[in-house]
Amino acid sequence: MVDVTADRLESAERVTTYRRRFDAASSACVEAHSSRFLIAEAARCSPWRRGNAVELLIDGSQVFDSMFAAIAAARHSIHLETYILEADGPGQRLAELLAQKAAQGVDVRLMFDSLVSFGTDRGYFDTLAARGVLVREFNPVLPWRKRFRSAINLRTHRKLLIVDREVAFIGGVNFSRVYSSGSAGVQRDTAEAQRPWRDTHARLCGPIVADLQALFLEHWLEQGGTSGAAACEPIRERGSAWLALAASAAGSRRNPLYRTLLATLRTATRHILITTAYFVPTRRVVRELRRAAERGVRVALMAPSRSDSWSAAHAGRGCYGELLASGVEIYDHCTSMLHSKTIVIDDDWCSFGSSNMDWRSLLHNAEANIIALDRGLASELVEHFEGDAASCVRITIDSWSKRPWTSQLCERLVRPFQFML
Repeated sequence: MVDVTADRLESAERVTTYRRRFDAASSACVEAHSSRFLIAEAARCSPWRRGNAVELLIDGSQVFDSMFAAIAAARHSIHLETYILEADGPGQRLAELLAQKAAQGVDVRLMFDSLVSFGTDRGYFDTLAARGVLVREFNPVLPWRKRFRSAINLRTHRKLLIVDREVAFIGGVNFSRVYSSGSAGVQRDTAEAQRPWRDTHARLCGPIVADLQALFLEHWLEQGGTSGAAACEPIRERGSAWLALAASAAGSRRNPLYRTLLATLRTATRHILITTAYFVPTRRVVRELRRAAERGVRVALMAPSRSDSWSAAHAGRGCYGELLASGVEIYDHCTSMLHSKTIVIDDDWCSFGSSNMDWRSLLHNAEANIIALDRGLASELVEHFEGDAASCVRITIDSWSKRPWTSQLCERLVRPFQFML
């Protein structure tokens, strides 16, 4: 039986420690931060970890340069979990590095999603395994298996890299050639096929790395991987950010990020800035966004003007009308293929990782996100949002009411299937 009293005392102690260490400008700010601190714990995120350093990485070039440098410097372990892994482009350089480190005796483990990486040459993975890399497929798509249907639907959408239990990477970037160029300075009239992908990733150091390491190993064992010697020593503090891990298993109906987000939206007093690649929200999310806007909070949503998922794009646009009517700002990102997944609420709360604002991320996929209580990090994400918004087209109620009838028809056709998107 769970000792509820003990749990409450432990939470109270955490809040007390948090209040002592958090640099807030006023007592009101301390109370607001403490409330959000407890919201994440109630939603079953990982325990809050203090003393972390966070470096935001924008677009593929920054992400791969930082990742490959960390892999090249690895001495003990490299643990990688990804959604899409292509054999060419950054995937080719990744394979070379992983094989080199495995030959040096480093514990190299690679997990990839079986369904979306189905088109990758099997020889790519066979070669890695032959050169000493431990390779696992997440939910292999095998028609003769009893759980074939669920295997198709339940995928890992996580993008995790943990090196030497000292540095970790998390965000939205896959190992794909679509990230061959950056999104800065691209003009709106650039041909759609030539548009680069805009994405956000992060490099983390500090105690939160241990939680990401444990998350990877849990998935690894679930998929039939063998266990290894796990380090038990605590990871020293490397910065000042308070971070918590919000991770969900494939098919779980208890999503820590979703539960935390709903509760935190209700506490917003200044702004809510959402950047997402796929916007297919639940009715509860739509309701909380509308309520926030109606009570005077600036609510702004940024989504791609053109998506690689036709159905998801139209399903999400079906709720634009009511959001606009409540005062929500909606921005069409036109200069690149938007793939970022970030949320900023007020001056201190932010989230980034693999989850989109859609049903698939909330219910079906295995996801991993970081929730942060840090003014500097939130401010940096606000700057990125405003910079992207400057090159977007803002949708107004007037322009939305004049959209083509074909678009309205598509929105109605896909709406009944939004649970699967």
